[in-house]
Amino acid sequence: MVSQFAFGQGYQTIHSSVTSTFSGNTNKQVESIRIDSSFVEQGDSIFYPFYNIQQIDYDCFFPFSYSWIGKKIIIKPDGYNYFINRENDTIKINTLAQLNETWIAYQTSTIIIMAEVIKHDMYYFLEQGDSAKTISFTANDQDTNFIPNHPINDMTIIVSEHFGLLKTINFSLFPEKTIYSNELQTYNLVGLSSPQIGIVNLTWREIYDFDIGDEIHVIYAESIPFSSVEEKKKYIYLDKTIFSNSITYRLDREIQMRKSSPEGTEYTYRHDTITQTYNANSKSLLEKLSGETIGSSDEYTATEIRMRMDNIPKKIYNPYMTIYNKRDDSCWHTIIMDGCFHVDTYLKGLGGAYYSCDYYPFYHYSNELKYYKKGDIIWGTPLSISNLQEYKDSFVKIYPNPTTGQLRIDNGQWTIDNVELFDVYGRKAPFNSHEGGRLPSFGGAGGGGSPFEGGRGMSIDISHLPSGIYFLKINNEVVKKIIKL
Repeated sequence: MVSQFAFGQGYQTIHSSVTSTFSGNTNKQVESIRIDSSFVEQGDSIFYPFYNIQQIDYDCFFPFSYSWIGKKIIIKPDGYNYFINRENDTIKINTLAQLNETWIAYQTSTIIIMAEVIKHDMYYFLEQGDSAKTISFTANDQDTNFIPNHPINDMTIIVSEHFGLLKTINFSLFPEKTIYSNELQTYNLVGLSSPQIGIVNLTWREIYDFDIGDEIHVIYAESIPFSSVEEKKKYIYLDKTIFSNSITYRLDREIQMRKSSPEGTEYTYRHDTITQTYNANSKSLLEKLSGETIGSSDEYTATEIRMRMDNIPKKIYNPYMTIYNKRDDSCWHTIIMDGCFHVDTYLKGLGGAYYSCDYYPFYHYSNELKYYKKGDIIWGTPLSISNLQEYKDSFVKIYPNPTTGQLRIDNGQWTIDNVELFDVYGRKAPFNSHEGGRLPSFGGAGGGGSPFEGGRGMSIDISHLPSGIYFLKINNEVVKKIIKL
């Protein structure tokens, strides 16, 4: 099916009003072309794509540099489109050339790159069809002798009549540059903003587009050494008010929270009605494209957000996010940080950010979508949320504490699947254990064993351990502080 074309004056590689998205054939890296500024000079249209962070030397970067597609693009009235590479050389694409027509696309003192239209027919992509020209490149020396094994010899681009580039090269590195992890490669079109086809960048308005009656269930969890938090959250959307630059919702909210620490476990429950407002300013990061540079207010920190094709079509911004710190006017370097850095996932009509992150050995952070109902569409398993007051009195009891060595665990109505003991340095401490006073089921380093059913309990012996503070971890979440006398 051929779309109703929204733009196009014959063959042209780039259209200033359209954002196009490509995926690299080598690394599946997602790159985008968006023209941030343009002007006309002596009949030529000059386009400047948005900045990318570029590596200029080992551990030396510049965040407000040229685009992967080139420093600028010049659209000439005679059909030639010029791409300016990182060396300020010009690559010439003759969009009006006919089948088998050749021209010099690139020339320096050492090399001549010839271009030729090798195919001109209908080309089908992203459930669309359009007339398109396939252009190949050939490398020659200054005596016009063919240069075998040159990387450009195997590369082609495709220019369509109404959609621009369907296949391209990262012209900033043309014709043979390899800059550290960046190399010359081809990219295939995977989405356009106008008309909206294929992969397009989700906006905050699309992500937070809830309807009355929508139901969203989420679990937030946080675990750090010897303490943890879990929140089960259920939202039902009751009302929606749309403004020019924001959306306000009234929703029914139900939250069940469990907090565990060495002092014990606390449960809270809340059921209320709240108001949530989303707007472009508070979610401005969602408008950024893969590879776009984000500067800080102090002008000394810049961030690069990247997406890979295997993460599409979800709106995942920063499967990896690189942060750069200013060293001097021309050189920035990466900031290496330890910790739990998560991938933020946003879903159309389902909100976000959703993520899950583990940092060995004790850190865990997550905010995960577990269930939703949107109209007739239902996904996942709904959360069971209750007041939990009835569970407080039946929860696990540990005594005596402090202890000289013998410790009793009564688990009430709960099932014990796993018990571990740690010292204050986070090292596992061995102990002996008996289920209901019978043969050992837990032991050694304090892990493994079969579950304990409600009411059976267990006893553990830590008399062999030095005096001090220990932490008993039950079912990988409940933590109790134990004092060994």
